[in-house]
Amino acid sequence: MTYRLFDYAYITEGNVTLKRIIEFSRLSAIRFFFFLSILGPFLFFASACSRQTEERPKVSNGILDLRDWDFQRHPLLDLTGDWEYYPDRLASDGNAEEKKSLFAVPGVWMGSGYATMKLEILLPKNTPSLAFYSKGQATAFDLYVNGTKVLKSGIVGRDPASSVPESRSSFGEWNSLGVSTAKVTLEISNFHHRFGGLWYGIRFGESSALREEVTRFRDMDWFLGGIFFLTFLYHIGLFLIRRQDLSPLPFGLFCFTLFVRILVTEDKILLSYFPSFGYLTSMRLEYLTFYLSLPLGLHYLRSIYPDLFPRVWMGSFYGLGLVFSIGAFLPFPEASKAIPYYQASMFASIILVVYVLGLAVWKRKPYAIPLMVGYSILSTAGVIEVLSAHQILKTRSFLPLGLLVLVMIETFVLSFRYGDLYREKEALAEELRRINSTYSSFVPRKFLGLLDKRSFAELKPGDQVRREVTILFSDIRSFTEISESMNAEENFEFLNTYLGRMEPVIRTNRGFVEKYFGDGIMALFSESPDDAVLAAIQMQKEILVYNRQRLAEGRRPIRVGIGIHTGSSILGLIGAEGRMDSTVISEAVHVTARLEVLTKFYGTGILLSQDTYSSLKNRERFLSRKLDRIPIKGKKEEVFIYEIGDYLSEAEQEAFRNSKTVFEKGVDAFLSGRFMDAGETFREALRVYPGDKTSLLYLKRCTEQMPVVGGRHNPDSDPI
Repeated sequence: MTYRLFDYAYITEGNVTLKRIIEFSRLSAIRFFFFLSILGPFLFFASACSRQTEERPKVSNGILDLRDWDFQRHPLLDLTGDWEYYPDRLASDGNAEEKKSLFAVPGVWMGSGYATMKLEILLPKNTPSLAFYSKGQATAFDLYVNGTKVLKSGIVGRDPASSVPESRSSFGEWNSLGVSTAKVTLEISNFHHRFGGLWYGIRFGESSALREEVTRFRDMDWFLGGIFFLTFLYHIGLFLIRRQDLSPLPFGLFCFTLFVRILVTEDKILLSYFPSFGYLTSMRLEYLTFYLSLPLGLHYLRSIYPDLFPRVWMGSFYGLGLVFSIGAFLPFPEASKAIPYYQASMFASIILVVYVLGLAVWKRKPYAIPLMVGYSILSTAGVIEVLSAHQILKTRSFLPLGLLVLVMIETFVLSFRYGDLYREKEALAEELRRINSTYSSFVPRKFLGLLDKRSFAELKPGDQVRREVTILFSDIRSFTEISESMNAEENFEFLNTYLGRMEPVIRTNRGFVEKYFGDGIMALFSESPDDAVLAAIQMQKEILVYNRQRLAEGRRPIRVGIGIHTGSSILGLIGAEGRMDSTVISEAVHVTARLEVLTKFYGTGILLSQDTYSSLKNRERFLSRKLDRIPIKGKKEEVFIYEIGDYLSEAEQEAFRNSKTVFEKGVDAFLSGRFMDAGETFREALRVYPGDKTSLLYLKRCTEQMPVVGGRHNPDSDPI
């Protein structure tokens, strides 16, 4: 297995604020990260070397003697060493002793072919349950233990037609109870890769410990992949936010190639979860991520030091990566034969990186030292990886660690670069924010959006648009009387406190205040009439809370009437260049204002026009009732108005709900001129809802046998 080590340091101090952290000098941060970059790899290499120096038994002449091995202390080991080797033979062919030789595992042969490898393991007494594990070998093999198939990868064959390669990892358990010798037979074939044989050793040992190790390292791969993927999302987000700076884009794509590469190399996580991807897709993804990661990684370096990294060099590496990427779609094994040539270009890129970063350090360019550390670690890990792939070195893979260190360093460098950019423009940005904030207090941003403008700088007198909007009017009843009892300072304090409670409610429900008329509010809702009704209900509830506070302070409570109407309106800007104001021109404004006035007459808190009521998307969610029928200017027929009772107390809501049917029956009788029937009906409604002011009003009107406001029986009433 590949061993990886990560050390994390998390330093906190209770009284250190984010502002103080940002104020740390750039030099101190780079020095700290430089120290972290050196310490992490040092601990990793030290740990890896200590593991490698442990005395572990190896296969010698096809025999692995474990009779004195303690599986409790050392439950796992690799089946490395010299196995018996029978080229061009499968177990079913019989063993041709004249062709018997030894083969070092892990090891590969050049070109196509098939073979049988054998190993005899001498086991100690009381051997625990054992298991075998193999990473994706990029070939086909079957592993038998005492005649029982334990591991399988693809289909072993004697020619390309009968051999089916597979590169998934394989885990298998074997019952060793009462067995003193394990005879391991490995049949292997390769016709789809430039190399045949075992790229990785077979891991062997106590079953539960091996399963735990496989799970642990797979989780580590997911952890690494998650870091690369989140880094990709972060940098792509930076690029989309500020497309003038291209440096986050190649680095984000570089991290994405690393994420995909984690899934298709070593343990082949992608094939474990999605077997349908198959051998060819997995190998091509492995090659493509290798071919593309090199120019993308170099591109980020060029984006930092464009004066040291000529454009023609960058174009050459992109061209090379493109050519080899196309070659990845050639038939196998031809596609695999291009890898060594691209590995040679990787060595050339290492020389180029050393040259560029050396110049950067010499010229004291910013971030040169940490980048030199990151690219040096990655280059070292890459060289070790290439040498291991060619079986020159037989060591564990350090490439994921090198990639992680580089990604961490480059992420910090990019963060510092953006920090420098933000600090340079901080004063201007703060001033712009202050101006925009001031403007938005006079012209709401939602109003800006309705005019299809992106900034206040685009506004000019005469900008207008016709939209279907819902208008809300609210007004404090008897405000003049309340205002006269206070001085000027108390008046402004009262109004600001009241409006400060109402405006957030309107904004929360996707509306905005278009104007203040002293204590009156005119708000617009462009998305849905339901938003206006919800806002009105919450405004009335907020007034109940506010009244409790006023009563506790010895002040009189207030009552507010709210009218809501939906209609076509013209929204725009009037004035001149020196002074502009937003406004709404529509008969709907007049209708809404009159509805608010009628709330006082009917003794209600919220009134809706028929247009608003008919436009509600979720009418059933509101507690409503038909209230009256009134004339409206511009319409031939009278229209109904409706009352909302959701803001009432629970007891009042229950009475409101229970009396609704009877009340509306009385309204219909009244509007039909059946005043006696209507009076009886409203008396019945009052028995259910004794405090209903509207029922009392109707009862009085029935007694007088004439409507006061609304109704078709008052010919002298003026339409709204």
